[in-house]
Amino acid sequence: MIKVLVKNIEWDADEVDAVNLPKKMKLNIDEAELDNPDDDDELSDYISDRISDDTGWCHNGFEFYRI
Repeated sequence: MIKVLVKNIEWDADEVDAVNLPKKMKLNIDEAELDNPDDDDELSDYISDRISDDTGWCHNGFEFYRI
């Protein structure tokens, strides 16, 4: 299991909608979901999709840290 903290999410939303969106997220990611769990680029792509899937909103970027 990979645990990540996602923060500084830049939402693709106007200020009114963005107020209700999370500023950070903790995600647990099953390593089997990734071809190479040590590849931060692949992990970043996966996290990007999860942010949108979990919230229903698009974003313009974020930072993440393995925890």
